[in-house]
This record gives sequence, C-alpha cells and structure tokens, in this order.
Amino acid sequence: MIGGFVGASIQYATSQNIYDPARRRQWEAEEERERQREEEEAAERHRQREAEEERELQREQEEVAERRRQREAERPRWEKEQEEAEERRRQWEAEEEAMQRAQIHRLALESSQHCEWYGTRKYWAKMGPLVGGYDPMKACWTSEIEIHGRKMKPTYCEDKGCTAPGSGLRRFDAHLMNLDYADGWNVMFSSTPANFNGLHFNGAMSCVNSYFGGVFGIWDIVDGDCL
Repeated sequence: MIGGFVGASIQYATSQNIYDPARRRQWEAEEERERQREEEEAAERHRQREAEEERELQREQEEVAERRRQREAERPRWEKEQEEAEERRRQWEAEEEAMQRAQIHRLALESSQHCEWYGTRKYWAKMGPLVGGYDPMKACWTSEIEIHGRKMKPTYCEDKGCTAPGSGLRRFDAHLMNLDYADGWNVMFSSTPANFNGLHFNGAMSCVNSYFGGVFGIWDIVDGDCL
C-alpha cells in the first residue's frame, strides 16, 4: 500500500505540472520571446547585409566616378599626344614626298615633226624612274618641264598601267585647258577633240571635275598588252 500511494502521488504531481495553466502560459511566453529574439536577430543580419551591400555599391560607384574623372583629366594630354603623333606623321609624309619629288625627272624631250594645228606643236617626254611607290600620274601632272625657255605642266598624261588586270584597256587622261564654264564642263569634255598615241578622238569617253585641279578627260584605249 505504501509503494502504490507514493507512485500515484508522483504521477499526479507530474501531470499537474504539465497541465498547470500558469506554467503553460510561462512556457508559451518563453517560446514567444525566443521566436521574437530569433526574428530580431534575422532582421538585424538582413539589415547588416543590406548596409554592407549599399556600402559596396557606393564604393564601386565612387571608383567608377574616380576612373571617369581620371580619364577626363587625362583626355587633353591624350588628345595632345594624338595631335602630335598625327603632326609627326604628316611631317614624315611631307618629307617623304618631298624626297620622292626631288628625284622626279623627265627623260629626253621629243616633239612631233609637224604642228598638230595652227601654232601648236606636240611635245612629250617619258617620266624617269620613280622611287618609293610614288603615284606616276601625280608625278606627271605636278612636275614641270622647260620648253623654249618656259616651264610648263603637261596637258595630258599617259598612264602606262592597265585599267585592271586582263581588262585589255589602257587609261589615258588629259587636262581640259582654257575651259569656259559658261559652256558647261560636262558638255565641253565630250565635244573637245584630242589627238594622242596616234589616235584621234572627237571627245573624251568620260570626265572628272576635281574643282581644284581642273577638268580631266579620260580615255580607256584597247591595248593587247593589257590582256
């Protein structure tokens, strides 16, 4: 009887602790405080992460802005260096062209036995060898030759090159002189006769108006050597 009484008393006391409303409310309050504490800690960690991300973003923006300021500060120096490099290139090209032009010369001057028309005789001279890949047509048009004590530029130049590999055509061009622009250069070039290379033409096949250099008639002549 004694043992049974003691065991029942312990079981009753334990059950009373579990189902005691006051103890249950205390337990639930502790659970709620623990939940709130965890939520607050999670919220704090979230705020810290956002603050750190904001600081990182601001730092990156400041670095980008600083690099932009540095580029803007260096731009005048960079542009000046580019201009100086371009000026050196132009000077080098001008010196190179001057050196090449200094070596331009014409070979023996020849002339036709009879006048081409009243008071006009045809003279011609081949260009000497050119150096440095200088444009032969440019050399022809810009170089002068002395005829009867007068220095003159040519009225037409013959390009010894073919219009294109295998074209069968060789290109000639001639400067249209004493042009009255009131007549219309695009009309005059097609009606102004020309004689060269043993051929007669009533007018140019095509024409180019360079405005600064003048009007040039162009002929593409059949030439078997260009096949």
